[in-house]
Amino acid sequence: DWVKSTLKFVDSMALNRQVTAGGDHPLIAEFWEKVDFLIRGEDADRHEKGTSLNKSRKPDELIAINLPHFEQAVSKAQLRPLDMNQLKRLLRNSQSRQFIDTRNVNSPSGKTFPCWVFEQPKSDERII
Repeated sequence: DWVKSTLKFVDSMALNRQVTAGGDHPLIAEFWEKVDFLIRGEDADRHEKGTSLNKSRKPDELIAINLPHFEQAVSKAQLRPLDMNQLKRLLRNSQSRQFIDTRNVNSPSGKTFPCWVFEQPKSDERII
């Protein structure tokens, strides 16, 4: 039993070190988990209609998130809300999806939204 608990403790220390040594702040990681969850739950045609959480016209290259729209989607999905003031201070340091700029984005719907714009991950697990 003590070997099992020791291995569990060592594993948790290794995971903690990985998080603190590199990668995103836990709040940023939680933000991206929620973005991934919400976008994966969207209908396939939502992006073309301009109702997707990702407002970018180039979803293969960029992720453009309007934070008020994100907050509404989180609330509608009954997820735990994030501290948006702290998130805004931290988002520029996103590692998993490189921050580009905050700017007005002309979405596929033709409407313009103020968005936080990030590079789309280069892996096979990228989001729309």
